Amino acid sequence: SAAGALEGRAAASGRSIAEERAAALANQSLERFVTPEEIGALSVFLASSAARSISGQIVPIDGDSQSAS
Repeated sequence: SAAGALEGRAAASGRSIAEERAAALANQSLERFVTPEEIGALSVFLASSAARSISGQIVPIDGDSQSAS
């Protein structure tokens, strides 16, 4: 989960969870974390007939993350 990842990063860096959250969101233009429901909805869409003409594509669902941190 995002909360668990932030807790781990905070423990490793010595920064607060709030500081880690702010740093993580600073790399994303949408400034929020993607939810499991959004990932599920994309998966359902891609598995449906509505996506039948999509092949071999990368569909990022990462809040438009600008860099890995």
